[in-house]
Amino acid sequence: VIGGNGAGKSTLINRLLQEAGMPDRMAVGTNLESCTGDIIPTVVTKTPNEALNNALGNRRLVLVDTPGFDDTEKDDEQILRLISTWLEGSYRKDMLVGGVLYLHDITRDGWGGSSKNNLTLFSKLCGEPAMSQVWFVTTKWGKLKDIGDGVKRLSQLKERFWASMIGLGASVCNLQHTDSLEIAIEGQREPWNIIHELVVSMNGRNVLLIQEELVKKKMLLWETRAGRELREKLERLLEDTKNLRKETKAQSNQAAYAKDALDRQQQKIDQLTGQLVRLRPSIAERFRRWIRGTFTK
Repeated sequence: VIGGNGAGKSTLINRLLQEAGMPDRMAVGTNLESCTGDIIPTVVTKTPNEALNNALGNRRLVLVDTPGFDDTEKDDEQILRLISTWLEGSYRKDMLVGGVLYLHDITRDGWGGSSKNNLTLFSKLCGEPAMSQVWFVTTKWGKLKDIGDGVKRLSQLKERFWASMIGLGASVCNLQHTDSLEIAIEGQREPWNIIHELVVSMNGRNVLLIQEELVKKKMLLWETRAGRELREKLERLLEDTKNLRKETKAQSNQAAYAKDALDRQQQKIDQLTGQLVRLRPSIAERFRRWIRGTFTK
């Protein structure tokens, strides 16, 4: 389960667990700060959906909560490393990806640079062949003052921002609201029905692109599509921040506000530089690659 900060990832997983007769596992945030700071897998031995139980057979179902790429505690490099490490490890243990749920808070107005960058990074992590196992799930319809606003936003998302992924096979649905108030929205799904549709639609061995790159092709993280996308994004931000610092410094070296602005910009430069440094392979990683006989310059 992937999505931005506050999209309802932990809430959805807790709802799935409750309906399966299991206790909550996920802490749910109530403010703007991120709550999930690590990869949290939960094994479900039996679901309330009998058709899903039959489809699973003897296989286990694992629900995986992830921190968002706009996490307030960890930067994008740390989040990508957490997700990629878990996916690599699960693939080496012969675990199949049943599907990926990308949650989107329908109350969010607009589509800023952060949302666009996060979605692009997500697409590079999954890869085109795996898009048939991706579901975009809109959440928080019950918090809208006007359902019509949500319907308009959903139409924009499908026609503009998610269109290319939908064209590659991704699906879209709206999470059914839990309150007693009935909200009539086209494309509503109950949580376990979404999981059921994902499982029954599995076609052979589902492998995300980053799993194939890290395990089969033995790439280092920064060589993967997702790693390159993040590196280019960080380099663009770093260049923009350096240019902004130059402009601010040229305008005034005396004013107190200029000094504060320069300090904030320098902090941003240091943070971005740190992410880029950590994204590059360490000497230990390069040595392991050499030991495996796959070292490349």
